[in-house]
Amino acid sequence: MKLIGARVQNYRSVEDSGEFEIGDLTCLVGKHEAGKTAVISALLGLRLTQPFEFDETID
Repeated sequence: MKLIGARVQNYRSVEDSGEFEIGDLTCLVGKHEAGKTAVISALLGLRLTQPFEFDETID
């Protein structure tokens, strides 16, 4: 399975990232505290091989 696109909504500091494509090499660019790490963290929650729990108070 290959992830080709994503959209993050209502996760940490990200209200709505809008849809974006994911290629062989994808670079997230933005100002300080723009939510780049939050987007990556949300995508890590999609991994099926390792358990990941979302914390309702933080996430």
